[in-house]
Amino acid sequence: MTSNRTLVIAAAAAMAQSLAARAEPKPIVIGASVSLSGTYAGSGKYSIEGTQLWVEDVNARGGLLGRPVRLIYYDDKSDPNTGVQLYEKLITSDTVDLIVGPYSSGVTSAVSTVAEKHHMVMLGPEAADVKIYTRGYKYNFQAQTQAGRYMLGALTLAKANGYKTLALLAEDTAFPKAVSTEVGKMAGEYGLKVVFDETYPKGSSDFSALLTKVKQIAPDVLFANSYLPDSQGIVRQCHELGIEAKMFAVAVGAAEPEFRNLGPSAEYVFGATQ
Repeated sequence: MTSNRTLVIAAAAAMAQSLAARAEPKPIVIGASVSLSGTYAGSGKYSIEGTQLWVEDVNARGGLLGRPVRLIYYDDKSDPNTGVQLYEKLITSDTVDLIVGPYSSGVTSAVSTVAEKHHMVMLGPEAADVKIYTRGYKYNFQAQTQAGRYMLGALTLAKANGYKTLALLAEDTAFPKAVSTEVGKMAGEYGLKVVFDETYPKGSSDFSALLTKVKQIAPDVLFANSYLPDSQGIVRQCHELGIEAKMFAVAVGAAEPEFRNLGPSAEYVFGATQ
């Protein structure tokens, strides 16, 4: 009798577990790469933290479409080629349901071709270069302020203060060059003449040669159209070289906590927010 009762209880428990497993909805798996190392690691960290917060919030409210959300992500090392390999892995090996684009326009531009090839919708929350989204692709969507609008606030401030000359520095990659190009087109509307417009290679840390030229020109306004590490380096070296522009602005970095490491040099440097 006891033996039979034990068997019945065990069978009931097994059946309950089976039913519970069937009842538990399959998670929606979202895949992404992010710059956890390399040039864009500083800002990349904030990007993935934002995605993680969203996943936590959605799951706390019952999930997406009644299903829990799970996030898979890898370090693309701020490198477009690595990003391409990782998105191939996310789609073909991890078989994710959705993909979110990486940090930076350069890496996003490269991986967008993977999304297009596999007909996977990709949201680009960290890519501002409009060229990515004007190539006739059907599966890539922009969720970021367009590069051409990043410095509108700074241009408005420069005009309001009657400044006349503008120097532009940009990293030689997609987003920074897009910002400089659009600022150059709009400068005249704000009463500004571009007197310096040059780029530097990705990964640079010494900007003294370019900034020495800027000092000789003595512009009223200096825009560093760059990412966080460069923004800090350029502002720091401007002060070290005694560049006395009336206004400094950076495309990325001024709103991020690390920028405060510049100390007094960070004061009155303008930047864009989203």
